[in-house]
Order: sequence, then C-alpha cells, then structure tokens
Amino acid sequence: KPTPKIERICKAQGWTLINPSAVLANNIEEKISQVTWLENLTRFLPQHSILACKDVAWNFEPFVLQFNRAHTGNGTMLITSKEQLRGVQETFPERPVRTSAFISGPMFTSNNIVTPNTILTGNISYQITGMAPFTDNPFATVGNDWHIPQTILPYDAQSACKEIAYAVGKKLQQDGWRGAFGIDLIHEQSTGKMYLIEINARQPASVTFESQLQSRARSKTGANALTTAEAHTAALLDIDIAKATLVPITNGAQVIVRNGRVHADNMDMLITALTKRQLTTIPYPNTKPGTDLLRIQSTASFMDAHQRWSALGNDIADTIITSV
Repeated sequence: KPTPKIERICKAQGWTLINPSAVLANNIEEKISQVTWLENLTRFLPQHSILACKDVAWNFEPFVLQFNRAHTGNGTMLITSKEQLRGVQETFPERPVRTSAFISGPMFTSNNIVTPNTILTGNISYQITGMAPFTDNPFATVGNDWHIPQTILPYDAQSACKEIAYAVGKKLQQDGWRGAFGIDLIHEQSTGKMYLIEINARQPASVTFESQLQSRARSKTGANALTTAEAHTAALLDIDIAKATLVPITNGAQVIVRNGRVHADNMDMLITALTKRQLTTIPYPNTKPGTDLLRIQSTASFMDAHQRWSALGNDIADTIITSV
C-alpha cells in the first residue's frame, strides 16, 4: 500500500514510484472521507451517518460503529446496547465516527483493475469472517473461498457485485487511479440486496493467491486472459490491456492463523499435520499479537455454506484447536 513515508523516501532517493498517490488512497479508504469521495455512489452503502461519537444516539437496534481508520475488522464495532455505546462515548467523545445499519448476511470480496481506458471486474470470493478457532472478533476477516459464491450467491447478486465494482472503478479512473483495488460487499439475507461495505485502494492481500489460482486455471484451460497480478502490473506500467479479461476461477481457499491463536512451540507440529493433508503452509516470523502467523492454502474449498466449514475446513479447524 502506498504511504506518504514511502513517497518521501523514494523522492529523496530519486526513485520513480508507479503506484497511485498515498493521499488519494487514504481519502478513498478512510471511513469518513470515503463517504464524501463516493458522491452519488453512496447509494450502494447501507444507511449511514457521520457525527461525533458523543452525539450518536441509541435507537434500540444494533448498528455498526466505525472509526476513520479500520483494517480487517479493527476499528469496527457492533453496538448492541446503550451501555456498550456509552462506554465507547466516554472513551472517545469527540472522535468522528461513521454509523451504519447492521446488515445480516455473508460478505464477499472482489479484486478489480483500473486502467486509463478500461475497468476489469474480477472474481468474487467469500470472506471467511469471524469464524472460530481463527478469531473471536465477528468482523475479522481470516480468509477467502473462491468456490462457495457460486453456490450461495444468486445470479442477480453476482451481477450486483459486478455493477458496484464497475461503478467504483469508474470513479477511481476519473480520479487518476491505476492498478488493483478491492471492494468488500455484504449480501443481506432478508432482502437479497447487495451492499458495499469497504473499498481497498491498493493491491489487496488476496490478489497474490488469487493470481496463483488463476495461473493454475489458465494452464489447464489455455484461456487467453490475465491474472489479477499481471493486470495490476500492466496497469501501473501503462501497458494497454483494454481488450484483456481476467482469468475466471471456480475453486480454491485460504485462511490465516494469527499470533495468539496457536502456541509458537506447536507450530512445527501444526505445519507437519497440515502438509500431510496436501495443504500449502506459509509461516511468518511475526510475534506481535494479532499479526499473521501462518497462511493455509488449498485448491479446494474450505466452506460448505455461509459460516459452515466443509469437511476439509473442519479438519483444518480441528487441527488448529489441538495446537492451541
């Protein structure tokens, strides 16, 4: 992700940056400025308000409260009582917050590409969110599954995903964005409506594995299309890909174990057990609580339904539990 600090260092060293500006990225990603930036595209958001935390009223219904900066669920809270709200207000009375109607349903991610003359809308993956034993935070995203959207997401909802991705891409294009961006969406179970809940103005973390799955799929089908990473790079280098498409994928999943969920002394045993199940494991040297410790990947699905593991997903979860 571009940051002002990286931009300053590169300028001082005389290095050329090909990423869009950090100011633009932050303006798009941060929860307060994002609403203004979206302009008429706020129609895709759940009902929302922006006000000082002390001025938020309890209306006897659960709602989502977000501070300006939030990532993988941090900075986002589900407020379910007047007492809980009062506690947040006493701690951060003057801090601006965005409140949104609570939407119940599965969440999805789409990684897309912007160039000066085209928008490439990408595959839809299911967000594995708030699931034990990987997290206790109901808003924390711990993985992606590229198979299950085909079974739980109706065609009109998939079309709505594409519509929202394209509309956000056009707005980004107008503001000079180039390369990858991600959107997170939620499919309301009671109405079937699709809502935009987050914009990731950068190369989202899931692009790497998604592109590996795309490369594997392309080698099997001979499809004349680009992976998301290839298209991202081409867009940043101003290579014309107006006639290109992104490789479609129909399977694959990954999930992340974070520090604090597994005892470090049990990591070697855990990796061995997962490798025997034909799973790819990528360990990280991080030690800070909450940071990525182990990434688990497969060309198969981890999910059977919304919030329900498949047999393989259950096997992984059970293996994690025995390593705690």
